[in-house]
Amino acid sequence: MQQAYDLQTIIIIITFLSILIFISIFIKNKKDFIKSHFKNDNKIDLISSSPIGNGNKATLFEVYNKQYLIVSSKNDISNILEIENGLNYFKNNNEEKRNEMVI
Repeated sequence: MQQAYDLQTIIIIITFLSILIFISIFIKNKKDFIKSHFKNDNKIDLISSSPIGNGNKATLFEVYNKQYLIVSSKNDISNILEIENGLNYFKNNNEEKRNEMVI
């Protein structure tokens, strides 16, 4: 015989499935952020990753104290660029501009 499910059982099942779907979406959206917080002895360090529109994504990472930028696309070949001066160049320029504005 087939037994009918009561309302409480249906609510529990729907709630459980909703929580699993929410966790799946959260992990999918934040996977690069989560990976960057698990430090180990790898020589590759993920600095930043962000979507830049139309399926494109920019990822900044460091390998043996050299920084690289990857611009990837869903339908095209990824581009890898070496950043020679690194982020210190941008930080120094921003500090100089702030000092000029204050003076």
